[in-house]
Amino acid sequence: MFPIDPDIEALPLDSPSLFVDVVFDRPMDHAYTYSVPEALHARVGIGKRVECSFGRGDRGTTGYIVHISNQRPPREVKAISAILDDTSMLDDHLLSLTRWMADYYICGWGQVLHAVVPAGARDKAGTRTATFIVAVPSHELPNPLPTVTPKQKQVLDAVRQSTAPIESGELAKRLGVGASVISGLVSKGILRKFTERVERSTSDGNTADSTSDGAHDQTPLTPLIMNEDQIRVWEPIREAVTTSGFHPFLLHGVTGSGKTEIYLRAIEEVVRRGKEAIVLVPEISLTPQTTERFRGRFGNVAVLHSSLTDAERGGYWRRVAAGHVNVVVGARSAVFAPTRRLGLIVIDEEHENSFKQESTPRYHARDVAVMRARLANVPIIMGSATPSLESWHATVNGEYTWLDMPNRV
Repeated sequence: MFPIDPDIEALPLDSPSLFVDVVFDRPMDHAYTYSVPEALHARVGIGKRVECSFGRGDRGTTGYIVHISNQRPPREVKAISAILDDTSMLDDHLLSLTRWMADYYICGWGQVLHAVVPAGARDKAGTRTATFIVAVPSHELPNPLPTVTPKQKQVLDAVRQSTAPIESGELAKRLGVGASVISGLVSKGILRKFTERVERSTSDGNTADSTSDGAHDQTPLTPLIMNEDQIRVWEPIREAVTTSGFHPFLLHGVTGSGKTEIYLRAIEEVVRRGKEAIVLVPEISLTPQTTERFRGRFGNVAVLHSSLTDAERGGYWRRVAAGHVNVVVGARSAVFAPTRRLGLIVIDEEHENSFKQESTPRYHARDVAVMRARLANVPIIMGSATPSLESWHATVNGEYTWLDMPNRV
């Protein structure tokens, strides 16, 4: 197994020599070591993508950094040519999970990483580069101060009164001035500009929020009154959710027994504690009625399904990674949602064959979800009216806790 060091601040980034282990989207079971040019030291990070030469005549192949070291390898190595990401796309839990997947499903680690991060996130789909303007601090202003025109003074006053950087185009439009007025203040050393990649605005029609499947704020629905079966199975789940720790539950409930209300109660408790939940459902179950039930209860929900565009998937990935979404509901690929404060995983209809991925890496989302819950040390609830043989056998062996709801509501 490759070493994983998620503690970025502890890495020897100020070392005169820096080396990274990189894995590629290839069926290979080992990483390749590259040196890091000094100009790129400050941007190096575990989980970031880099561009480097791989093989003779190759002008640039994308790979993922999985280890950083200042120990010089025994032979000369090539240098990476570029770092493609400003922030890491994977945390230590996802790195550990994907490393396990590579071993368990016998494929390359880079292949797993390439499959886990959606194309929309890799390609920064749904984003654009924006130029922002800020005022130069008073102690850095030129002396003597250069003269400014009335329009430049109007711009300068607006920037100084703002509590946050202002996008250049928005500033010019708001004040009715040309771009040359702002660039003139920059050249005089009074204002400073910088570029940053941001989400496209709703008017661009390209973000997840502009679609019917975006996150919405709604008035939460009132929880239903539970019956005796629900109360009985809820108690051990409530205890597991409140105490945390890895607790796998197999919830056997006949159709109409009220399993969804148990899921919602558990998620509600997790969200109340400031954590996040992932809910896996078969693709065919991602109906408007299902998604609206979750949104009606929690409001801030990301729904991932096969009909999303790359821009929408990328937007959701960034929103989840930034902690702006409490609940992620989706088909099998949602098991890789980059939650930073994961508190619970729920799998509805855990017996469904649609949780199996048919292309490399050929994984089963249920098994991956159980391993992710184990690595993150959180409870997982697997529900079904007809549990799979594997899950039933795990309860017989005492690996999972069996919960039964034999009656319809």
